[in-house]
Amino acid sequence: MRGFILDSTFVNIHTHCGSIRLELAGRRYTGDWYAHATLPPVHTLLESIAVMLDNFKSIIRADIEEFIATQKMEKARELKHATGHHFNHNEYPMYFTGKLDAELVLVHLNPKQQNNDAETYMGHLRWPTFEDYFSYHQYYGRHTYGPQTSRSWKSLFDQKQIRFIRPFGV
Repeated sequence: MRGFILDSTFVNIHTHCGSIRLELAGRRYTGDWYAHATLPPVHTLLESIAVMLDNFKSIIRADIEEFIATQKMEKARELKHATGHHFNHNEYPMYFTGKLDAELVLVHLNPKQQNNDAETYMGHLRWPTFEDYFSYHQYYGRHTYGPQTSRSWKSLFDQKQIRFIRPFGV
């Protein structure tokens, strides 16, 4: 399943056993949904996706710029109080790795960040600007797993993931 938001409309693309189901604006298209004349033109969808990614990037920018300026993120504190789960308000968040419009997306459910209860970020800022932060995370795989790295990874899971994605040329 691939899901994304188009101007507050959630779009899901489900694939199961060779069949495809598209949910767009509350309507379901199954089977040969691509043949339905009622779907928006592809260029409209692509423009909407571009707007959605720009909106997502602006949200990331606002949060990272707040973090750089104050060395903490108020949204993380609010999320902690709303859910009862620990969220580090004083560490760089990891919103994404790779290109925002990538066709291949791997989701890591446990980024292995230790709980930190300090009031603010401690130490030298690793990425002093939003552009530095964004560039690093856009090329995270190259920085973390690429040929120029030490080739020693945090876990066996990382090694398995690298072996899995290598045939895709990423």
